Amino acid sequence: LPFARQAGNLSGDALTRCCRGLRAKTLAKRVRAWRPFRRYLMAQADSYFPEDVGVVLHYLELTAAGGAAQTSYGNFLSALKFFEEAGEQVASKLLHLEPALVNFVREHKALTPKLPGRGGQAPPYLLQVLAAVERVVVDDSQRDYIRFFGWVFLLRHWAALRVDDCAGIRPADIQKRSRGVAGHLERTKVSGPGKSTLVLPWFVSSACFLVDEQWMSVGLSLLQREDFGFPRDYLVPLAKADLSAPLRRRAEYSDVAGYQKALLSHLTLEDGSALLLPEAVAFWSTHSARTGLDSWVAAMGAEESERSFLGR
Repeated sequence: LPFARQAGNLSGDALTRCCRGLRAKTLAKRVRAWRPFRRYLMAQADSYFPEDVGVVLHYLELTAAGGAAQTSYGNFLSALKFFEEAGEQVASKLLHLEPALVNFVREHKALTPKLPGRGGQAPPYLLQVLAAVERVVVDDSQRDYIRFFGWVFLLRHWAALRVDDCAGIRPADIQKRSRGVAGHLERTKVSGPGKSTLVLPWFVSSACFLVDEQWMSVGLSLLQREDFGFPRDYLVPLAKADLSAPLRRRAEYSDVAGYQKALLSHLTLEDGSALLLPEAVAFWSTHSARTGLDSWVAAMGAEESERSFLGR
């Protein structure tokens, strides 16, 4: 932004003019609404500020799919407006005035209570995608957080887990057994305090792999390290901006969506060439982990009563 480019040469009132006379409480509110979007940008585009409205719309679609609160859309639009005006963006590049963005926010503020029933089934991951993620997990030349998130990606696929389910998995409760890995979900949409089911078990067999059976054990080894295995009541922590290591804070839905795009963009074939075109990365959503295994089992002729155990 223009102001940021000249900030290094400013001081005093000239430097604080970006605050625009707002109260500290208002400034803090704008920053809180902006922070998840900034992490999303850094994870999937290595950018600090959006250059076109398409990036903003895609982020808002992800937050809508994650069940964002009705107030979050207005808060985000106010934050975008603040940063563009504080950064002294030229009028021709102001995204908060884009009709597509304004219409999106108005529509979703009105339809938020109906969002869980909208849209069709997410497309399942291709076998080539899952195989490539296995190769990333076991490759110790890759950045550690990318490898860890790849392990979570595969775990979610084979256990048909929601993103929110990962918020109810304690790393300390994950157990290596003779036939696979097991754990339990303490807080999900259908389990936890005040629900009819307090705890839901999950299990992934050691036979769940496509090209490298070591992906599970490698991921567990990462989880036992001090930087990834710190005490917490959730599975996925935030990552540093370069996706090299974790931070000791829980990743939100939009963070996970951004990390998934970064992971898919990172995948290669065995010859080292890119597996996916940049335009194809957004084809899959975080909900795709819930559809793959169910589709496979249905194709094998399993009854609905048996398939219902997958990702309850």
